[in-house]
Amino acid sequence: MTPQLQNILIGAVTASFIPFISFCYSKYKRWNELRKIKEMLFKEYIDPLDELTNELNRTTESEYRTELRLIHKRMDYLLENEIKYMSSDNQFEIIRMIEYTKMYLFQLNEILKEYTFHDITPVIKDESQDKQPEMKELTTKYKNTINAYKDLKRDYLVKEKDLQ
Repeated sequence: MTPQLQNILIGAVTASFIPFISFCYSKYKRWNELRKIKEMLFKEYIDPLDELTNELNRTTESEYRTELRLIHKRMDYLLENEIKYMSSDNQFEIIRMIEYTKMYLFQLNEILKEYTFHDITPVIKDESQDKQPEMKELTTKYKNTINAYKDLKRDYLVKEKDLQ
């Protein structure tokens, strides 16, 4: 290898190194921003609902519904008044994550509305206890699939056949 060729190769590697570092930094910055938004969604909206699910019974069901409505309103506000003014490369993904969370809230509300028939017996059974495992399963499914929804690899939380 001649010294001129060696200098050309060193120059090419050096010239491509700086854009590569810049590219990696911007990718990391986007990833970290999405991670922070997802953590905020979990901390502010999902985890408090999950804690309420643990304590769900006939008396706390109205409190749970109120919390669902409140969180839904906060999500709408976040979408309409904050995210649309955000100047970020991740704006589309953030909107997708918020919409997916709203879909999750809707499904929780549908589970609460569900009427399960029980035989008339002298023992009064709390129907809310029956809904807890289904709600927990939905929460786990939501947490496991939010990234796929954000990345356009998934377009549903619960399929039609899952509802039946």
